[in-house]
Amino acid sequence: MKKIVFILNFYAIVILSNQSVFAQSNRWQLVGRNGNGSTSYVDKSVEKQTDDTRRTWTKDVFSDGYYKIGLTVWQCRTKKFRILEGITYKPSGEYLYRETTATGWITVVPDSVSENYYKVVCASTEQKPAAKSNSSDEKMIAQIITENANIREAPFANSPIIQKIEKGVRLFLADAEPMGIWYQVFLPDSDIAGWLHGNTVKLLNIKSNSNQRRQKSKPAEKRGKTRKRN
Repeated sequence: MKKIVFILNFYAIVILSNQSVFAQSNRWQLVGRNGNGSTSYVDKSVEKQTDDTRRTWTKDVFSDGYYKIGLTVWQCRTKKFRILEGITYKPSGEYLYRETTATGWITVVPDSVSENYYKVVCASTEQKPAAKSNSSDEKMIAQIITENANIREAPFANSPIIQKIEKGVRLFLADAEPMGIWYQVFLPDSDIAGWLHGNTVKLLNIKSNSNQRRQKSKPAEKRGKTRKRN
């Protein structure tokens, strides 16, 4: 009986510790969930060292509650990165050990977690024109041009889907500057933002007043042919 109680208490501690880790998620952007059960994040504060080089912290939370934070440097044009150091913590947040030996340059592997990191960290170096309004009286919206489009938690293809949007629906952009080929938009009638792939939307300018608030998103109206009077 005591053994059962001990096991239950142990798992309760692990669950609460995991919750404390995710409570700090306002600093971290989700990158992906991996096949081994771990979840990867990147620090939202990416340091631009040169036009081509970025430095940032990464975070991997493992299925047993342990997590590792690493300092990484990225060469965006050559698609390579290196890990400068890594610190591993117990589920309770207690420091476990530190690795201070830097790795050599590692090539980003397609369709891997490292590529998801690369897309987020190096997005500003990808050649994609920014969405700009023609005047201060206009604002940008994204109109869905595919049959269905997925709004995702983060700007990459295997990120969890927040909501599916039908063709023709118009959404306000949270940021006119794309992240690579992804645009951040507000969900319909919500202040929650997610990411849409650039191939699923068409950007439009609409007139806006200074006191205009986000209105209900709805499909674009179909215009019928006007008949000529005799």
